[in-house]
Amino acid sequence: MDLQGLGAIAAAGVAAVGVPAALLVGRWQMKAAVRTAEETGRAGIAQAEATARAGIQQAEATYKAALDAVRAEASAAQTQWRREARREAYATFVLAVHQFVTASERLFAESRGAPGEERMAELRAASSEAEQAMLTAAVIVELEGPSRIGVAARKVCVEAELKGRWERHRAMVQQLYLRLEEVDDPMDPQRVALDALSDLQAATARLDVHPHRDEGLRIEEDQARNAAHRALIATGLYELADVFTLVGYIGPHPDDELYDRSCGQLQEERYDFMTAARDELEGTGPSSA
Repeated sequence: MDLQGLGAIAAAGVAAVGVPAALLVGRWQMKAAVRTAEETGRAGIAQAEATARAGIQQAEATYKAALDAVRAEASAAQTQWRREARREAYATFVLAVHQFVTASERLFAESRGAPGEERMAELRAASSEAEQAMLTAAVIVELEGPSRIGVAARKVCVEAELKGRWERHRAMVQQLYLRLEEVDDPMDPQRVALDALSDLQAATARLDVHPHRDEGLRIEEDQARNAAHRALIATGLYELADVFTLVGYIGPHPDDELYDRSCGQLQEERYDFMTAARDELEGTGPSSA
């Protein structure tokens, strides 16, 4: 065999040995590449998961902040709405009290001028409507406001009603009295009744000066009252209940003192209510459920 043949055989042997080696190296390289790819994939997944968690946390924080802002805004709006509702309720109540007091005073004032039954009926109806409006407004105050404001409103109503009751009753007495007409004939039943009421007024005035000293004055007052009863019945203008009402209000009466007290007390209670309401609306008063 010549040298060329030997070289070819050697080259073929070397090539045969190099193929497995190349395959082995290639496999190693493939495994290394796979490991690198797996590690890279795991790192990418970990990075993606970390990024996702951070995004979720940021989204949750943003949502919570937005929700807190909405809640705070809603709370502020509700507080403002409640304040406005209470302000309206308080103002409505104060106005209703004023209208009732005015209506009752007008009823009493006009009753002294003989306005007639139709006008008196209108005035009585106006007073009753105003009283009901005042009581309704007080209930709204009790529902809308804290308990101390409701108590203050109720005290105002009590004093206003006492005052109004006296004025309505006095107006009725005045109208009963005005049924009697001034006549010249001393024997006329209406003239006799007017004189009897005048005598009763004088007798009660004397007794009021010496209430515990002279039994004779008491007897005189009783006789004058009985005479007034008989004279009023004789006119034919009154029912028996009207006679007792009219005669019962001749002279000093305990309700007169109650009326004077109620007038002053009503002003104090109205002032206390206004002060409490103003403090509550401005947030300077004591909190109360």
